[in-house]
Amino acid sequence: MPQGTGLGIMNTILELQSFYRENLTNRKLMTTRKIRSVMYLSLLLVILGVISCVISTVISIDFWSFLGILFFVLSISIFLFALRSSKKHVLLTLPEYSPLVKDRLMSFEEEIFLAYRIDRFEQELIEKHIKPTYIQSLIEHLDSKSETIKSNKWFPISVSVVVFFPLWSEYVGKQISIDSFNLIPMSIIGLFIVLFAIGFNSFLKGMLWSEALHYDQLTRILKIVLSSEVYLNSQVEN
Repeated sequence: MPQGTGLGIMNTILELQSFYRENLTNRKLMTTRKIRSVMYLSLLLVILGVISCVISTVISIDFWSFLGILFFVLSISIFLFALRSSKKHVLLTLPEYSPLVKDRLMSFEEEIFLAYRIDRFEQELIEKHIKPTYIQSLIEHLDSKSETIKSNKWFPISVSVVVFFPLWSEYVGKQISIDSFNLIPMSIIGLFIVLFAIGFNSFLKGMLWSEALHYDQLTRILKIVLSSEVYLNSQVEN
């Protein structure tokens, strides 16, 4: 019995996902186990900093406020070290893509990864003789699935934000009302939180919407490959 269209599409998606996860994820391209360990340490220090601030609010002891600031400073320093190490790792493993490297430390080298993924997917689709019309069907299915996942997972994210920021504002207000001198450390902590949120943007998205972002990445790559001259010429030759 010949394979049905639905089963064929699902199997192809699974094969492409497996190819992506085995060869092309940020985890594979951007980091080593050592770099990931350093990033986790940075995240742990942020958590300890938040806990210290909460304890300081409850028992009103300046030592815990100082400890919280220290944790935040160490976290940012360690995270920046991890970013530099990651950039060096990318240059060593993908030297032919080095012209795409950005000077900015927080760039995460997305252009390099996108270019490399497109090239690998283009080669994979050509070798598997997957037709343009079939790729278009894959794109439409992945788009729909991604939007569904994002909608379902947005609610808990919204609740977390709504709960956190009022608590943080109340904490800052209480510290300033106790002693106006606290305005300086609170401003420093707020700055570190903003910088940390920017730096960990991709990491946090990966945790919360990993599956949806994975589908978005596949869709983006497939759309570019679908219009590439190399891929289209290969279809003419076949």
